[in-house]
Amino acid sequence: MLKDKKDATDICETIHSPDRIDPFEGLNLDEICVPPQKLISSTSEENKVSSKPCDTSELFDLNPLDGIDLDDLAIAPKSLSSLQAKEKYAPEAQDDVNFIIMPGQESDESSHQDKPKRPERSLSTEIALPPVKNKEFFINPIIEKAYHYAELTQIREKVFASLEKSGGNTLLIASPHDNTGSSLLAAALGYNAACSCHKKVLLIDCNMRRAGLHTLFKLPQAYGFTELIQNNLPWRAVVKDTGIEQLHMITAGSPCDNFSEYIHYSHIPNLVKEIRHHYDLIIFDTSPVLTPNRNNVNFVSLTSVSDYFIMIIKKSGTTKDHLKEAQSVIEAGNGKIDGIVINDHTPANRPEPYSK
Repeated sequence: MLKDKKDATDICETIHSPDRIDPFEGLNLDEICVPPQKLISSTSEENKVSSKPCDTSELFDLNPLDGIDLDDLAIAPKSLSSLQAKEKYAPEAQDDVNFIIMPGQESDESSHQDKPKRPERSLSTEIALPPVKNKEFFINPIIEKAYHYAELTQIREKVFASLEKSGGNTLLIASPHDNTGSSLLAAALGYNAACSCHKKVLLIDCNMRRAGLHTLFKLPQAYGFTELIQNNLPWRAVVKDTGIEQLHMITAGSPCDNFSEYIHYSHIPNLVKEIRHHYDLIIFDTSPVLTPNRNNVNFVSLTSVSDYFIMIIKKSGTTKDHLKEAQSVIEAGNGKIDGIVINDHTPANRPEPYSK
């Protein structure tokens, strides 16, 4: 079968190993390769072909994109970045996002008409929780604990029901004698109304004998009600922030031995007239009814502006005679007790008695 009539040994000897094969064997390289010195430059179609050899440096000055319309092929960087951004942020097919607006791009409403719309959500107001307090402010833990008491909620509902019926918004809290918890009740009711009912509440401490509202919120007592009256200041100048949204306070102010010389019967009515329309609820805390003090705020002026009056008594300290006597004093000033709260808590450490 072999034309050259060579034996098998001959055939094997003529097969070269891969590393000895010349890939250019049999090719005339002189016909294929053109040395640089033989290159001839081509001219445009308007000029005739010239036989003058060109300088090899001109070969590198040629623009390979000559004659190509780049506008048909190229993509502007701005468009490219826009497309990349759309691919990056494009929602999945199952997403219910209506549309996405990229910076500097206008949304095409017509292209999104067929997409499902995201259902609107509404925050539930059935359960109202106390708002987060600013860390710079302090509130007595007893007030936060009282917020969850059912009894406090019942008191609040009765007060609000009566105020809604009468169209008023002022609440007066008083007691026949000391250590009944009137300041705590005023603070707890104000806190509850602000947090649970989202009412704008103002606490006013008119207890010139033993100011206590500011201690429950760890606020300074100075620059409050006494400064308001003595210096005839605007009421906004002495309002303090308690750290709870919607809950503000006017503290009792610096102690003043001759405060009775500055305060008059008309001060309280004028003050309430100015602030009544700025708050949903105004709560007054005052000195005990049966404890005489020449610097006490005139109790008749307080009852004359109050739309609801709560008398708080102590189960283990208030007698029937105390309650009857306090009722007589209130009714003598044309006031009326709308509700009585009984405090049955007995503290382990009672404060020292006060000097009259």
